[in-house]
Amino acid sequence: MNFRDGLFVARNIPLLLVVMALSVIILGGNVRINDAGESCPDWPTCFGTWGFDISEDEQEAWYDAHPDELDSRGYGQRYTTGEIFTEWAHRLVASLSGVVVIAGLLVVRKQRDSLSEANWSAAKLALILVVTQGVMGAITVRMDNTSWSVVAHLVLALTYTTGLLWWWLVWLKDEDGLPDWARLPSGLAGAGEKLVRDSLGMLLLVVMFGAWVATGEGGAYNQGCSVGFWRGWPLCHGELVPISQMGNSPVDVQFGHRLVVLVALAVLTWYTVKLTRVAKEFEGGRNLTTMAHSGLAFFLLNIAVGGLYIVLAARDSGFPEHLSLLHLIFGTLSFLAYALAWLVCKVDEPKQAD
Repeated sequence: MNFRDGLFVARNIPLLLVVMALSVIILGGNVRINDAGESCPDWPTCFGTWGFDISEDEQEAWYDAHPDELDSRGYGQRYTTGEIFTEWAHRLVASLSGVVVIAGLLVVRKQRDSLSEANWSAAKLALILVVTQGVMGAITVRMDNTSWSVVAHLVLALTYTTGLLWWWLVWLKDEDGLPDWARLPSGLAGAGEKLVRDSLGMLLLVVMFGAWVATGEGGAYNQGCSVGFWRGWPLCHGELVPISQMGNSPVDVQFGHRLVVLVALAVLTWYTVKLTRVAKEFEGGRNLTTMAHSGLAFFLLNIAVGGLYIVLAARDSGFPEHLSLLHLIFGTLSFLAYALAWLVCKVDEPKQAD
């Protein structure tokens, strides 16, 4: 396949969308750590405009004209141009993603006779998911970034990105361009699929708890187990199990998050070991185990970052929010590594002998 036939570009449209989806997730995390989730109180406009350079006087005038849209932090809350820009850029990239999805859908429709039905289905699914994600974004704004809406928004973003990876692999397969790393020996796909699928399910649960902790009660859940080394992490209020503190929502949620992480770590480690053993029986089995090992490595790094976030918060400067963003990135990469492993099993194209 060369560049001149145009198919090289077309079949990588889903990959471009994956990059855009990751950018949207990171930009969304940046919005949260800058506490700018309400910096555009309306949707799809921002203070009734399509721009982001909105002065404090203009913000005040808009709030006066729309008293039902007052910021949850009160009438006097005002945002800088930089804070508004973070939310505006998040929305812009998300909107452009929708345009690219439609373009990809039209390309597949035009080439439908030469592409598989799975490709057409994946394209339609991508459109449904990107529209649903946009609607969820609007709901999140209307609900003033309540925890459940943020959790749902992130879960949908990961589901959408996974769907894009599937679309990309199917399109590559249709054009006989599936790379070697995505080809599995005959029999390994079926043996490995359940292991990576269940690992993916555990990671999704961790992500949901993590988003809940990050957004609950204005960030109060972040310090539900206190802060500092040993007392705040790895212990919780200086106890292995904070029995005396149970019944307090921030403690319950933070400690629950940690329990889910520990269970997930045990499951991921055990399943990865089993997958490695199974893959040894097949020539070329390292394709699948490399993805699982990468996902587990990102998960371990994320545990370290999460712990460091609590430990360093003991300083007078408060929580190091750049680590919170890194926490989101590592969590997303861990999830997508296992998602890719699962999807490669689903594509199930045996590697041909030389």
